[in-house]
Amino acid sequence: MNSNRKPKIAKIPDIALRGPPVTRQVSLPPIVSVKYLAEVCGVSVDILSTQIGYSVDRSVTFQVAAGILRKYGIDVTIAAA
Repeated sequence: MNSNRKPKIAKIPDIALRGPPVTRQVSLPPIVSVKYLAEVCGVSVDILSTQIGYSVDRSVTFQVAAGILRKYGIDVTIAAA
């Protein structure tokens, strides 16, 4: 095996990195419950909990919430204090 060869890395299409088109925007506080995220996404809390791997009763940071919602086409800003 030639150790000088670099492995080929597949290029991920830009659309996969960005997610779906933004269809709406919401403002969120610094800490958000998984239940509220499910409500904002319009999906069952059990489905969202399973998809993201967090329990139904957990809260997540703004950054985590923003990443989850972006996958649903929702752009997020942090709510003013």
